[in-house]
Amino acid sequence: MSNQNIIDINKANGVTANFTNFIGDGSGLTNVNSNTVDNLDSADFLRSNDSDQYTLGTLEFLTGTTLKTSGTAILDGAVDINSTSLTIADDNISFDSASGVIFTPTSDLNIDLAATKKFSVENSKLVVTEAGNIGLGTISPSALLDVGGGNRDKVDGTDDLLVKNDAEIDGNLYVQGTINSDNFNGGTFNGTFLGSGAGLRNISASSLAGFDQGQILRSNANDNYTSGTLTFDAGTTLKTSGTAILDGAVDINSTNLGLS
Repeated sequence: MSNQNIIDINKANGVTANFTNFIGDGSGLTNVNSNTVDNLDSADFLRSNDSDQYTLGTLEFLTGTTLKTSGTAILDGAVDINSTSLTIADDNISFDSASGVIFTPTSDLNIDLAATKKFSVENSKLVVTEAGNIGLGTISPSALLDVGGGNRDKVDGTDDLLVKNDAEIDGNLYVQGTINSDNFNGGTFNGTFLGSGAGLRNISASSLAGFDQGQILRSNANDNYTSGTLTFDAGTTLKTSGTAILDGAVDINSTNLGLS
C-alpha cells in the first residue's frame, strides 16, 4: 500500500491526474473518452451517435447474435449470402443498377409463393400464380398459359392455353384432340391440316384447300357435275330412289342389263 498513490475522489474534484493503469472496477468512471482506452484513439472506434466507417478487417456476428437495422441499410459493395434461407419482409425491393441485374445461381432458383400469392414482372406484365398458371398481360391467369385474360367458357383451365384475341401460327398446328369453333364458318384457314378432321364442324367448302362451293356436289340442292368422269368402282352401286333423267347418250358396257 505504501508504494501506491491513493487519491480521495471527494477531495480531488477539479484535479487532473495521470495514471499508467487502473486496478479494479472502472464502472464508476465518468467523462472518459476513447483516447484513454488501450492506446486506442477515436478513429479506432465506431461511433453510435454520428456517421462513421468500418475501415479494416471483418466484423463477425457469431451464431445466436443478430444484426438489426431499423433504418436503411446501404450495401455498396458485393454481398455474399452464405445462408440457405433468405427472408425479406419488405414488399418493395428495388434494383437501380444501370447495367441490369444478373442472377447466377449454382443450382435451381426456386421462388416459393404462399397460397393465393403471385410473382409478377414489370407491373404484372408477366404473372406466375401459386397454382402454376402463367399470365401475359393479365394479373389473374385462368389457364396454365393465359394471354390477354380472355373469357374462359370452353375449358376448365387445367393444362390449357387461353388467348384473348388473335393467335398467329407460322408453322404447323398439330391437334390430337378435337377442334371446336363456333365462328370458323366463312373464315379463311391458310395452312395444312394433319390428321383426321372428323371433329371439325361449321366449316364451309370455301375454306377447304382452295375449293369453292362450285367444285363440290351439293346433297341438299340442285347441282351440276361439270367436268370429268364420275366412276363407281367394282363392288359399288349407284342407286336412285327417285327419277333418273338421262338427257344424253347412255353407254351400257355390261353384258347383263336387268330391268325390274
